[in-house]
Amino acid sequence: MNILAINTSDDVLSVALKMNDEMLSNQLQAKRNRNQSVLIMIDQMFANAGLEPRDIDAVAFGVGPGSFTGLRIAAGVAQGIAFGIDVPVVPVSCMAAVAQKQTCDKVIVAIDAKRSNVYWGRYVRNSSGLMDLCGEEKLSSIADLDFSGEGWCGAGSGWDMHTEKLIQMSPQRFEWAKNQTPHASEIALLGEGGLNQGSGRDACLAVPNYHSPYFM
Repeated sequence: MNILAINTSDDVLSVALKMNDEMLSNQLQAKRNRNQSVLIMIDQMFANAGLEPRDIDAVAFGVGPGSFTGLRIAAGVAQGIAFGIDVPVVPVSCMAAVAQKQTCDKVIVAIDAKRSNVYWGRYVRNSSGLMDLCGEEKLSSIADLDFSGEGWCGAGSGWDMHTEKLIQMSPQRFEWAKNQTPHASEIALLGEGGLNQGSGRDACLAVPNYHSPYFM
């Protein structure tokens, strides 16, 4: 199975191409012309892999949280490619992608949302090695994070911004990883898992999750 993945949720654009057990990826720091830059990166990715767009089975993209404009770019590019070759899209949570990068099996991801608020979720690795959401992704004050249970670690910009307060809130010794952001490689992994579980959607449904407070 070949999965193209796109993440433009922040200033680091990334694309990945998962071909069975092989992964190709690239990233670029870009604040301007992000839509043009990501298309160039995708073209280069296909050239390096010796594939054509018609050779892929689905397009996965980071659905949020993240920059409002960035998320629209990822959704728009994913929609255009998927529609053109008649394959499904698979929206993937950017917080789940952050969790997927971690080596521990239970991760509390917290993304800074300003004014002492965070987007957060709890993720547990399943038997296939992919992170499953435990409960719901939420937007709340830092004080509302759920630290119940044992064996959790932390990741995400919320931990970078509010380290001391979050560690003080934890009832146990807590480890967290610095500077963890979503990447297309993890979106590809989670996108393939989602596709296998029936989460693929028609290309016309490739939109950011407007019903969640995902935009920064």
